[in-house]
Amino acid sequence: AFTRSLSWIPKVIFESLSYNDVVDSDMRSRVIQIVDDVLLPKSLSTTARTAGVAMIISNFEKDANAVRWLSKFLAERAEAQAALTSYLDARDLSRTFKAGSVEFLTHNVEAEEKLDALVTKFVPLNDVKKDEILHRIHEHKDKTIFKLMASIADANHTVTTRATAMDELPKRVNAVGAAASTWMKSLVRRVSMGSAFNFDVINHCAMLAQECARENEWVTSSLFLEIVKFCVAAFPTVGQGNAGECFKTMTEFFSECRGLEGKSKKEAEENDIVSMLGKILATIAPAASAVDVSELSKKEKAAMEKNDTMLQDDLLRMCTKDGTPEQARDAVNVMAAMVSKGGKGDEIAAFKPLMKALTAPQRLAIDNDRSVAVLASLAALAGSAPLAFEGGGGGSSEGRGVKAIRFAYESVLMGKRGGSILNMSTDEPEDDGAGAPKKSAKAAKAMEKQLATDRVVGAIELLVAHIRSLPIYAPNTNANISMDEGDVTSSSHVRGVFRALVGILEDDGLPPSNRDQALCNDAKSKAAIRKAAGVGLIQLCEPMKRRGEAFLDTTGFHALSKVFVDADVEVRQAAVSNLSLMLTGQGSFAKIAPNLRFLAMVVMAADMEGVGGGKSDVNGGAANIGKTSVAARAAALQCTKILRNTCDASLIQCKAQGPRGEQMFEQRIKPMVMPEFALPWALHLLAFRKETPIVKEGSNASANNAAFKQLKRRLKWLLEPLVQSLGNQADNISFLLRMTELIASSFECTDYNTGDDETTLKGSEGTAKLATVTRAAREVLLKFVKTDAHLTTFPGTIRIPGNLFKKREGAKFDVAKVDYAKERKRVASMADDDDMDMVGYENAEVEPTGSFVIDDSRDESRDMPSDMLSSPVPSKKTKTSKRRKTDWGLSPISSPIRPAAPVAKVNVSINRLDTSSSQGENSFSKPVVGKGKKGKKGATGKRKKAAAGADEDAFEFGDENTENNTKKAATGSGKKPKAMGGGRTSVRRSAVR
Repeated sequence: AFTRSLSWIPKVIFESLSYNDVVDSDMRSRVIQIVDDVLLPKSLSTTARTAGVAMIISNFEKDANAVRWLSKFLAERAEAQAALTSYLDARDLSRTFKAGSVEFLTHNVEAEEKLDALVTKFVPLNDVKKDEILHRIHEHKDKTIFKLMASIADANHTVTTRATAMDELPKRVNAVGAAASTWMKSLVRRVSMGSAFNFDVINHCAMLAQECARENEWVTSSLFLEIVKFCVAAFPTVGQGNAGECFKTMTEFFSECRGLEGKSKKEAEENDIVSMLGKILATIAPAASAVDVSELSKKEKAAMEKNDTMLQDDLLRMCTKDGTPEQARDAVNVMAAMVSKGGKGDEIAAFKPLMKALTAPQRLAIDNDRSVAVLASLAALAGSAPLAFEGGGGGSSEGRGVKAIRFAYESVLMGKRGGSILNMSTDEPEDDGAGAPKKSAKAAKAMEKQLATDRVVGAIELLVAHIRSLPIYAPNTNANISMDEGDVTSSSHVRGVFRALVGILEDDGLPPSNRDQALCNDAKSKAAIRKAAGVGLIQLCEPMKRRGEAFLDTTGFHALSKVFVDADVEVRQAAVSNLSLMLTGQGSFAKIAPNLRFLAMVVMAADMEGVGGGKSDVNGGAANIGKTSVAARAAALQCTKILRNTCDASLIQCKAQGPRGEQMFEQRIKPMVMPEFALPWALHLLAFRKETPIVKEGSNASANNAAFKQLKRRLKWLLEPLVQSLGNQADNISFLLRMTELIASSFECTDYNTGDDETTLKGSEGTAKLATVTRAAREVLLKFVKTDAHLTTFPGTIRIPGNLFKKREGAKFDVAKVDYAKERKRVASMADDDDMDMVGYENAEVEPTGSFVIDDSRDESRDMPSDMLSSPVPSKKTKTSKRRKTDWGLSPISSPIRPAAPVAKVNVSINRLDTSSSQGENSFSKPVVGKGKKGKKGATGKRKKAAAGADEDAFEFGDENTENNTKKAATGSGKKPKAMGGGRTSVRRSAVR
């Protein structure tokens, strides 16, 4: 009866969680109240509420919209609890210092900032006296208030705890005012666990799943386990609740399932019981390992130790005997969590039996059917327990982990060696697979093909996990330049892995090994390998470890872009999802400012409009990925906003250091974190795409050109976040237009040589389409122009990456002769190419409050050598522009006043920096006024020679026509011209990778 007549009610309620506080805060509060208090009220018993949750969830499809919104709601609640805990900890820390001391004031301000962040993101307070109310709550003398707040910040609290907080907290802050009382009630409602989804219900689901399995009700048991897995994904700390009761139940259930035989074992496998248990245990094990056992009795401690020993034995067998690769990976993660409290010695000792078993010669062999699960176990071990993986080797040839890496790279991936490269040992041989029934020739062939694909994927995952576990890359240390073949921590090994993964993408998913190419030649196998290689490269380029800038050159960057327009939906979704995580610093990526070329990569995430789930040649044959594509654009917006916060904070810090700090900001920090500098990378990327059309300037062919429309749509994925991140005061449009027109009129794409005397990127191919790409960018930008102020000439410094573009022969760096007024009218009369203006950003209403950590030791010159173009300094000061106070890094710091005087030509100083991956110097150079013989005005012959020669020490571009025009512009204003470039700059070249 429930299924037929009432199942629509929970569906509508959960979908209504899509209302956010910006749209309707009251509506969201009412929906949350219905979910927590009305749908399954606390008056029902725990068993009744658990059964109710099971009935509701069973009526939803796995990927139903209602389930997604419920999952998002629970995740936000977990974040709110973490934010509240962070505030309370900061407040408690401030109270440990003497009132009025510097330490007290510092930590007290930090605590209030965290409270304000909590209010801004999770529990809005709409009152004109918001700051005063929050300050009075923060300074309240009633300690019970903060104890009650701490009780609901723990996900393991009961329904009674929530009711107490709901009753007491509003009363205790009532003296602050009615607004404070109302807000406190809202805080309890937003942060605390409701009656439907809380620790008691989750723990009850775990127990019912075990009981149903004992009665051979495997389908029902699977349903309860799905609920547990769904909830612990948001609240992994439930493993710590009630002395680890949920974890204990799951481990007992896991051991029981591992001992099943016959029909029961088959039914458990059909319902994926063991795999779900493994994932649940891997999720809650870190919290369970933190349980304080000091208060347990000796009997309870002995039982827990026995339970842990049995669990480790089962997990070890799963890794080496009969577990799937996914189960083996989860098993290692559980084991790693259980020994995480110990030191280095404990970790190595705990995993020594596993490492010895996994690296036995008979297991690390090509012809071993268990090799895929073994590689998956080793990959998980390298990521979660790197000390144990290295064992006694530490990168040397003695370590078992080193031998495993050599097997994965040399034997599996490259096919350079035989089936096993490990020396035979005295280990007893394993009879893996003994007694298994023989398969037909057809089935054996299919299994061989699948095994080859999975083996290559497993090897890639192991190599990626191992490199990510290595210390931060430091190019000047001896450890990173070792050429020892057995040293798997050296830069030569890392570079080899990068090249192998790039080669896989260039070969459309074919593995490098000749042995596996014939077996992995079908579309499904190649897609799986492309996915592993693409995702692996993205993860290897994580900003914190600095290896992306060093080992992924321009050719590799273009090869990586192919995976973002893959024809396989699963491959493209995986790549775009990982890019979104990198841009926002989530998942396995640290919150470090990403390299701007990866922000530019978002242009490849755009779907083709009106194709649905299909593909289109004008989008490179990319499969449409729907919400994943829109989420990538939202991630670009969030990344842009955080980069602006980072830029503002860095500017303030650099100004405090004086002129040298300002100089460091202009030359080193701004090119790393100012998001507008991602545009040249996007233009370069699109210019080399084969689906990018060639549309001549002034031609009307673009109006009905589907490829040109898709090109503009791609550019929107980057340009719209850049402009929208500044709101109505979008003062970066003129800067972006100027950068676009300079590239179009004065630059061409450079050839890129890999170092093997083979030019893999011919600049002429990109230059042929560069005008079309810049025209599309101009039309997209002009769509954002609302007032004439958006077209005001920008006087700041524009940097063009010297490893992407070079000065066009004969170019004088003229400002493009574009009649923007006419062009603006033409663009305005054009119909919108798509409906993206109507599509909202998920979470775009929440202004990011944090900032990225800047890796200021990163050598930006490796990936962004800069040609610098400076506009002449104006002669007359105009009114102060209504722009952001810190100017977000566009104009020179010492000149906050923005002139409106346009100039026709500008003086240019070009600095072509080192593009080698092995250089560790920070070599962003400012334009220097010419001095000495080489900087002499009129040295045209020397300039041309320097421009043409790659090994010249210095060159300058100071064309007389340009200088004369600059003089005229300045004298017309009654001032002498200032030299903003034209000086000599050093040129540094070294061997390209």
